[in-house]
Amino acid sequence: GVIKKEVTNLNKVVENYIRSPEFQNLQKRNPDMRLETANSPDLFNVLCSGYNLFKLIMNLVGNAAESMPQGGLIMLTTRNCYLDQTIMGYDTIPEGEYVMLGVKDQGSGIAPEDMKKIFEPVYTKKVMGRSSGTGLGMSVIWGIIKDHQGFIDIQSQLGQGTLMQVYFPICRQPEKTNTPVANDQY
Repeated sequence: GVIKKEVTNLNKVVENYIRSPEFQNLQKRNPDMRLETANSPDLFNVLCSGYNLFKLIMNLVGNAAESMPQGGLIMLTTRNCYLDQTIMGYDTIPEGEYVMLGVKDQGSGIAPEDMKKIFEPVYTKKVMGRSSGTGLGMSVIWGIIKDHQGFIDIQSQLGQGTLMQVYFPICRQPEKTNTPVANDQY
């Protein structure tokens, strides 16, 4: 569908997610999970749907938590990136200026044979009854990234965890000062 995009600072969306009832519920279901953030204070803005980026963060962090049934650390990072050459990762990421959102976990990792399938809507490795999701979270993530002209790179090792890095083109326009950023916006 058509999404309304506004100039937004991704750090605000991250902060709203961390204060949200969705994150509080995730913490209750995963009491041994810890979340730490390292958000760049000088982060460029992005042209986005704050609602959709909230859903993206919620799905990335939720999947990271589910990959750590014994608990562990999830590191959520934002930073500005200038790529002076193309990255040939999961996605081919062209050179340019980006805002990067990273989610790193200490979970079970993704098997190499599963890597190319993880964004397929019918593909899941979730255990029935253990997951609170629908199994569509990764295809939602893919759709949101592509709707925002973004890219994703994934690094994962079985038993060592996964790092997902999402790259969004920067926007040099300032945020509108009267735009609400309350949780109910998302």
